[in-house]
Amino acid sequence: MLKCMCTNVDTLLNKRLELSHFLLHEQPDIFFVSEVLPKHFKWAVQKAAVDMDGYCSFSNCFDNQINGHRGIIIYVKEEIGAQEITLAPDQKLANESVWIEVKVREGEKLLAGCAYRSPTSSPENTNKLYQTMLDLTKDRAYVLITGDFNQPDVDWVNETASGNKALEFLEFYRDSFLYQHVKSPTHFRGDQKPTLIDLVLSSEESMDKDANDTWNCIKKTVETATEECIPKSGSGPAGKRKTPVWWSEMAMSKLRNKKQTYKKYLGTLDQKDWLAYTRARNQAKAACRKAVLDYEKSVAQDAKNNPKAFFSYAKSKMKVQEGLADLKDSDGKLVSADKDKANLLNTFFCSVFTNERVGDIPDCEKSEVDSSL
Repeated sequence: MLKCMCTNVDTLLNKRLELSHFLLHEQPDIFFVSEVLPKHFKWAVQKAAVDMDGYCSFSNCFDNQINGHRGIIIYVKEEIGAQEITLAPDQKLANESVWIEVKVREGEKLLAGCAYRSPTSSPENTNKLYQTMLDLTKDRAYVLITGDFNQPDVDWVNETASGNKALEFLEFYRDSFLYQHVKSPTHFRGDQKPTLIDLVLSSEESMDKDANDTWNCIKKTVETATEECIPKSGSGPAGKRKTPVWWSEMAMSKLRNKKQTYKKYLGTLDQKDWLAYTRARNQAKAACRKAVLDYEKSVAQDAKNNPKAFFSYAKSKMKVQEGLADLKDSDGKLVSADKDKANLLNTFFCSVFTNERVGDIPDCEKSEVDSSL
């Protein structure tokens, strides 16, 4: 069972520190992120700036960095085999979406995608996005799609819509035979009316409910067995970190306060509570940045005495990993299993080796050296 989560970050670069802590704490298998890039920017965003430790990333952020292109990233745990589905050139230009395949069982794959539709998207591009989704989801047994579709005029409780754009989207949704699982508002801003624009679509109506029920049952059984049968011991240095290396008590306190003020605002939707949340959000962002600067300063000052810490941190900042895509064998068939990929690569490497004639090695003439170096 895969743990999947999604969010709309509205510019990732200024929230990267909080997101890295979130991934370490929650450990999702697949994490969908929309609106990665800022609306207006002067310099191109590099892949290393958005990579996360322990995750492979699939993105459209680096194909066409122009103002107005918001970008999408799907983070997948490195140990999970995932392959990106390449879109046709006209589909890439017409819409913002990223698609991957994840193996869930032997012979069965999950189609996972993340999409973003701009509020100012042209009817032509919007229709191409919907058509791309219909083409990819056709004849798929397992489908999961998340993203920001900017359709606030659709009532998902009653499945009704007002306005031509909302009606077109609702018609597409019904034609796709998918199920929409989010029923409460996801977009809050000041005293504006909360709206539901971030959606989660899947091929099974009970996917989230059955998965949660099954997981709770398994979790309870495992926790009971763990409590009764496994001896307890303190966590040692070998355990996996749950917080970033730069983590501080001040950053943790500010982030906790940010979550509390946001939860209070969701309950009241009062302008004063929104202002309190924005202050807490800015303080949390500043505390995280200060914690990173303090840690980097301490690592730099102690670089001569502890060079291992310096190079380990520097390496983590330059780390860019790509997953190994499916390969084609000599018959043109796709190979997706890890063992089959290893055997195929081994066969290829062996084919380019030079077979030395060990039985026909010439004798070297003996020579005497009178001078010394």
